[in-house]
Order: sequence, then C-alpha cells, then structure tokens
Amino acid sequence: MKGVRLPWGRGSAKGEGAIGLRIGGGSLTLVARIPGRAPVFRHITVNEGTEKETLSEVWKELGLRGISTAIMLRFSEYQLFLVDSPEVPDSELLNAVRWRIKDMIDYSPTEATVDLIKLPYAGQRNPQIYAVCARNSIISRYMQWCLQAGINLNVIDIPEMAIRNLVAVQDACVAALAFDETAGYVTFISKGSIFHVRHLDMGASMLDSVSTDRLVLEVQRSMDHVERQFHEWPVTQFSVFQPPGTNLMEGLGQALDLPLVSLDPPGLEEGLSAEVYTQAWLLHGILLRGTP
Repeated sequence: MKGVRLPWGRGSAKGEGAIGLRIGGGSLTLVARIPGRAPVFRHITVNEGTEKETLSEVWKELGLRGISTAIMLRFSEYQLFLVDSPEVPDSELLNAVRWRIKDMIDYSPTEATVDLIKLPYAGQRNPQIYAVCARNSIISRYMQWCLQAGINLNVIDIPEMAIRNLVAVQDACVAALAFDETAGYVTFISKGSIFHVRHLDMGASMLDSVSTDRLVLEVQRSMDHVERQFHEWPVTQFSVFQPPGTNLMEGLGQALDLPLVSLDPPGLEEGLSAEVYTQAWLLHGILLRGTP
C-alpha cells in the first residue's frame, strides 16, 4: 500500500502540486509544494468555529485553488489496531475487519470510517493487519470545511504513513522515532512497508520535561518487542526526527548498537517551536505519498 488512502477523499487533482494540511485544535499548519513556486509554509491561530472561513481566506491569499490537498489527522482523531487478518476474500476484508474491531471502539462500527494497512508478513506467520479507525463525524467535518472553502481534498492520512514516507532507506529494515505535538511514534519499516508501530505518551511539547533515560527505556522496549516478535526483520538503522532544541541523538546513540541517522525536513524557517516544527515535518512526509 502506498499510504492509507481512505475512501472519503478520492477526488482527482485539478492543479499541479500538493498540499499537506492539519487544522483544528486552535491552529492551521500548511505545507505546499507547487511546481515553479517556492515551498509554502503557514502556521496560524484559528478560533473555533471559524475554520471554514480561515481556510477560504488562506487558499485565496496563497492561490491554492484546485491543488490536491491531503489532511493529516491528529493523534486524538483516530485509532490504530493490530488484528488478525480475517480469512475472507479481499473484497470482503474491509467489512470483516470493521466488525472484528467493534469491541475495541466505544462507538458503533457503523459510525466508523475504517481503512487497512497490510503488513509484509512472511509466509510462516499468522497474517495480521492494521486497522485505521476514525469517527465518521470527524471525517465529515473535514470534508464539509474543505467543500465549503473550495478545497480539492484528495486524501486524509495519518502521521505513521508520513513517517514511512520520510524514511529514505527502502532496502533495509529501519526503526524511526518521531513526534507530533501530543504523541511519540516508534515506527518499524521493512523495505518501505510498516510492520509495527508503538505510540509513546510524550509529544514534542513534553520533551523538555522527559528524562533521556525514560525515552531510551521506551525505545529499548519497542526494539526488544520487535526483536522477539519479528526476528525475520532485524533492524539495521535507527532514524530520529529530532525537534529543535532537543538532543535525542546522544542518549540513543549510547543505548542502541545501531547506526543513528538524524533526519531534517527541508526548507523550514528557524525559530519555530518544537510543536509547530514537528507538524510541518510530518506534513512534508504526507506530500511524499506515492513514493516507493
């Protein structure tokens, strides 16, 4: 799978380029790549209830009408479940998984939008699959905002897929540590496909108060689990998306017997807060969807 292409936003692109957008929770963050133009970055405060008007104003100001847009969900807006893959034809898989997770969510499965991330398991393993689940009301809200603002919404994606896109080493098994404003992500990727994800209850805004020892312990737990459960994919590189003002590499380098690579997003201005920087980082990854 080239990304979590969810069924609510499959409009065709009407203009060249691509836009990554995250809106809600009091802010709008936007990264746009348009041929012949310098990369566009915006982060502004948005009052609740004015999202549609703000989107209309920003799209008009920046001349973004018709350009294919991807929205990235916030951590609180979706859930990721690892479940055994039902033994059904591919045409029935999505519906079968929807009912398999019905006891894992606190609302009716009929009120959920679900998509799947197939894992690259070897033949000897019991097939499993990641189910991405979000409330229909959340998806409908984004669709309405974009429709009313004249935005060409093409897809809604999740941070894990952005991280996958940002990891350039495709012929190896890589672990990547990244953050957004509220959560941490340890994502394991084999030859471009996600096979394991672990979430950390620490976001970019919390890193100043999180001890290096705790972070290292959480990473080691993730690595140990993968070594036990997925020994056919030994991790050969650890990539770190390090927010500004933090020094994660030193502690991790001492604890992990792996090559460490620090990855930085291109073209971001200096002086951004860690929270904004990490959002822009992941949105850049969303724009790389479709790359091998």
